[in-house]
Amino acid sequence: MKIFVISLSQACERRVCLSRQFTRAQMNFEFFNAINGVDGRAIFDRISYKKYLLNTGRAPSDGEIGCYASHFYLWNLCVVLGHPIVVLEDDAELSPFFGESLAVVENWISRFGFIRLQADHPNQRAGRLPVAKDGQFRLEYCRRYPFSAMGYAISPGVASSFTKSSASLAGPVDWFIKQTWLHRQPLYVLSPACIYGGKLRLKSSIHGRDQKTRRVGIRALRALAKLRSAVGRSTFNFQQLRRLGL
Repeated sequence: MKIFVISLSQACERRVCLSRQFTRAQMNFEFFNAINGVDGRAIFDRISYKKYLLNTGRAPSDGEIGCYASHFYLWNLCVVLGHPIVVLEDDAELSPFFGESLAVVENWISRFGFIRLQADHPNQRAGRLPVAKDGQFRLEYCRRYPFSAMGYAISPGVASSFTKSSASLAGPVDWFIKQTWLHRQPLYVLSPACIYGGKLRLKSSIHGRDQKTRRVGIRALRALAKLRSAVGRSTFNFQQLRRLGL
């Protein structure tokens, strides 16, 4: 599988850090020059500011738009290439067994479509169900997918579904990936994880996430949107667990 790392062209420190890690792992990868917010707006058919506000409590920032557009571009590239790819963000830190992990993921990805590679906080592991095993590695179905899109493997079929469901931007890319009941793609996670958030993750290039609205009316509508999401998630999980025989 080809590995693409989303990185701003001027992010020299991050690029040097990740390049050294891949050199140690004796693996090849390609940097993808991240799309900026201005150019990213042209990627989408429309940006729904109303839905973005309801889903996140704030207006979209240029950084979030550019980040989503970068993932969107690579999803399209995956479809064009016709084979699975790995997408990483440049604040990832590779585990010592990263190469071994990808060999296992490569065997699974055509069947399962989307496999998260990154480590999560322990309290985010609730609701995962094992579906496959290979040596020390397990593949788990996510009933409630965590935030962050720092690293994952994706198949052309899932990439196509993601792009078709992203015509109208209504939230950040990691928010979108969580919406299984909208894009209709089950999500899986590799355990143990093979990438982690490095120290440079604390120096995020995406700003404006803390500027949430305090308007009572919007907060009430957001609560209703969350309720609808919970119903959608439960229905989708019920369907998928029946399909998996779990």
